[in-house]
Amino acid sequence: MRLAIIDDELEVRQKLLSFIERFCEEHKKDIKVDMFSSGEELLSRYEEESTYPFDIFLFDIEMDGLNGLETAKKVREKNQTSVILFITNMAQYAVNGYEVEAIDYVLKPVGYIDFSVKLEKALRKADVKKPHHVILHTKDGITNIVTSKLMYVEVLSHDLIYHTKEKDYRLRGRMKDAQEELSSHGFVRIHKSYLVNVGFISTFRLTEIILEDIKLPVGRAYKETAMEAYMKYLRNG
Repeated sequence: MRLAIIDDELEVRQKLLSFIERFCEEHKKDIKVDMFSSGEELLSRYEEESTYPFDIFLFDIEMDGLNGLETAKKVREKNQTSVILFITNMAQYAVNGYEVEAIDYVLKPVGYIDFSVKLEKALRKADVKKPHHVILHTKDGITNIVTSKLMYVEVLSHDLIYHTKEKDYRLRGRMKDAQEELSSHGFVRIHKSYLVNVGFISTFRLTEIILEDIKLPVGRAYKETAMEAYMKYLRNG
């Protein structure tokens, strides 16, 4: 998890950093923190980038030059899913936070208890928004795939084949390991040779499923569990 602190007061930046380090120690979290003394510094550093590499932003609202709200609006032009939390001297300054979908605000002087509650809230939100990725080590190199784009995994001999709409990726591996990694991200085993993303299932039959236009067999030993997972997906999305 990456977090950016944007505040023009050095003392406040250092205090927030110490609070985050304490929070990480208490909650066994790993948060990488970058600090910026102004909105202009943040924007200029990533001016040529297509996005800002942060999951959470802590903006001081009352800064000289570009204030926190104005900077947050600029950030939102590139980052629609990052979580924004405001730091402010007066609560009324944070009322316009809805314009950038800010999750909450913390009043100065910042105390650890209030800050830790708001930070935990921001982390939960960031975890929900952050897409899961699977890292594949193929003979051609390392590939990073967003899990939601992965249709199914197939085992063939001692290899695993990860199928997406655009391309297939083949690597050495065990289906057991793939299942452990993906089962909490919408994947279910339907056969000794297949692990599928339930979001791509268009039809579930007695002996087969259809992933858009791809037919895959359903093993007798896996049918009940696979059907339950698919029905749960249809009910809850």
